[in-house]
Amino acid sequence: MDSVDFAIALRRYRILDYLDKHIHKGWTDKNITPLLRNMPAGLKLDNSVNWRTICRWRQRLLDSNGNIAALSPSKGTGRKTTRTVGDEALLLPTIKRMLVTAPPLKVSVYHREYAEEVDSYNGLVLEDTQRISKLSYKSFKSRYEKMKIDYEKKMERARSFTPKNRLDLKEFNN
Repeated sequence: MDSVDFAIALRRYRILDYLDKHIHKGWTDKNITPLLRNMPAGLKLDNSVNWRTICRWRQRLLDSNGNIAALSPSKGTGRKTTRTVGDEALLLPTIKRMLVTAPPLKVSVYHREYAEEVDSYNGLVLEDTQRISKLSYKSFKSRYEKMKIDYEKKMERARSFTPKNRLDLKEFNN
């Protein structure tokens, strides 16, 4: 834990300590919110923190047997991680080609093509920050399956559509 994380964890611990000394009934919205508003200037938070967040901090502290390191901010693991966005220009045409071909080839063939395109793109890029990381085969296949379901729904709607006049036909084609 670096010094910034330790400072954040220590501040959270002091807030929890203050609240623990002043709460008489229980850790609920009704009891925590007024104490957060009337907190001493040294403990005040820059941004408003929800009472549920305070309860989560307390629970983490209790689960870790009072270890302050449990209050350090998380590193963005789980569902809030950022996905590579730069691969869309290379990935979408490959998956669309898979959806359109009549007898679809194996997913591994298209994944290999995608990997070769990413390698050739990364060979042309000069800066490391603009490089694209390849999707694994499993990730590629799962994104293909999601797009396949959406594509099948769209095609089903298109087959069931019967235009009533020229305006409907024009609207559908756009």
